[in-house]
Amino acid sequence: MQIGHSPEYGEKRTLNALDYEIYHMNDSSSSKIRLHSHDFYEVFFLISGVMDYIVEGSRYTLEPGSLLLIPPNELHRPEISTVCSFDRIVLWLSPSYLSLLSQDIPELFTELLSCSQLSHHLSPRVIPSSVIESTLRTLLHEHHNQEEGHVLMRRLLISQFLLLVKRALSVIRREHTTSVCDAAPQPAGPPPTTTASYSPKTGVVRFSLITITPSYFFILSQPIDNSNKRNYNKYGQN
Repeated sequence: MQIGHSPEYGEKRTLNALDYEIYHMNDSSSSKIRLHSHDFYEVFFLISGVMDYIVEGSRYTLEPGSLLLIPPNELHRPEISTVCSFDRIVLWLSPSYLSLLSQDIPELFTELLSCSQLSHHLSPRVIPSSVIESTLRTLLHEHHNQEEGHVLMRRLLISQFLLLVKRALSVIRREHTTSVCDAAPQPAGPPPTTTASYSPKTGVVRFSLITITPSYFFILSQPIDNSNKRNYNKYGQN
């Protein structure tokens, strides 16, 4: 475990700790960072500032309270167009540590990986940003706390954070499923109904084609000969 203030904002390819690392970063770097990837999970929480982030070819605009999830081996980089201050908390998690936490949070791995199909970006609309920020700040503070149970407290804080993330991903999944269902073609309704009536006085059969739409209605009148008349009488006559 490693917690503290990262000395600079740049590429990170190696996780030094066996479980996780967390950093509070505040700088105004505008240098271009190349696309890169790593073999651990990265969680990026923006406290202040506005920036774009590219993950696997998708561009996300981050605002204060935004959370970005980056699974292992996915290419990503920030894109900063202006020089301004960016206050953020970055959490790196090893797959082995997440596997341990998954014992307490079922399907944690599945949900975190699903962000690749749903969205890497969790906006303040779907996450309790204030609670997440408070949880991450408390985790940072726990680094300086060596009282009894401090290791368990850190694990509980990370578990709480990941559970909040899992709930947000579930909300996005439901919204995605609903939007897909709404966009699917709807059945056109029952087929048109055809009725016929025969008038012995005029020798005319009147066909009526009626659909579910009242405006789609027409009547076709056609005289018939005796054979048709007998055929019609055979199957029924009004």
